[in-house]
Amino acid sequence: MLFNKIIETFLNIKNQHVNNEFEIRFGSFIQSKYFDCNVDISFFYRLKKMLKNQNNNKNHSYQFFVDTYYKQPNNEILRETIRYSNLDKTKILKKEIISKRSIKYHNEFDYDIRFSVASETIVKTSIKKDIITTIREKERDTFYFSCGKIDLTKVYEHNLENNTKKI
Repeated sequence: MLFNKIIETFLNIKNQHVNNEFEIRFGSFIQSKYFDCNVDISFFYRLKKMLKNQNNNKNHSYQFFVDTYYKQPNNEILRETIRYSNLDKTKILKKEIISKRSIKYHNEFDYDIRFSVASETIVKTSIKKDIITTIREKERDTFYFSCGKIDLTKVYEHNLENNTKKI
């Protein structure tokens, strides 16, 4: 019932952006304000194993990304994404600059879940790369189903603004 209501709300969003993405994120709420999208490592690997077994390891892909976030003169943060075919970063599959805009989100505090819709627009003009705020390396397993896909992503993050690192 709750899930149907949330989906209806998000499906009613009208936007000129074609590339809207709907996400369901698992994590935890810190002081009822900040959402930390980490899950317990044993849960992550149990879910990954279950999805591989359910799919007989078909309809599955693996990708490695490096995202670099740049602060622009107008304070907008733009993301440069480089997608590699393997972990040793020898073959670039795709490289693009993305502007991401949050459209709407809903927090479900009882279940530690965040539902969100965002749009991502490819930036075609050159950008300033003077101020790097964050670098994220992502290892992503994607499992494809007839109704959508599930991404399981390990993220290694280095925040250069406050010199912190986390996985």
